[in-house]
Amino acid sequence: MRRLKTDYRVGSQLTPAILEGGSRAELFRQYAPIVRTLARLNPLDVVESLRTPPDRALSVVAGGVTVYLPVEGLFDVAQETTRVEKEHADATRAAERTAAQLAQPSFTQKAPAQVVEQRRAQLAEQRDRVALLDARLSTLRALGA
Repeated sequence: MRRLKTDYRVGSQLTPAILEGGSRAELFRQYAPIVRTLARLNPLDVVESLRTPPDRALSVVAGGVTVYLPVEGLFDVAQETTRVEKEHADATRAAERTAAQLAQPSFTQKAPAQVVEQRRAQLAEQRDRVALLDARLSTLRALGA
């Protein structure tokens, strides 16, 4: 939950949340004060199951538990979409530059092997970042619809 809040730049503010705990809902109810404090959630509603997921909510699934953070009042979806689009464009350009450098035989043949390997690792990280931002943009666009 904290990672989700960080990814969407919600910050450390208290955030409402709904935890769908299934058969472990009672356990989560017992530990709700601890979860609420550690994740800075308030209120934290613990339910066994929801008929339908909340509209306009971020979600995270871990260990068979789903947590929903309603976005109303957390952040401006349009502003966050614009910010992530810019970040995505920058990440894409960086990955393209690194790929172009690796595609040049003059670089791969003349550069020390460890430098070429560093660039390959860097390209893999950049592509992972682009994929992460693609997923985040899809989520934001779905929330904005």
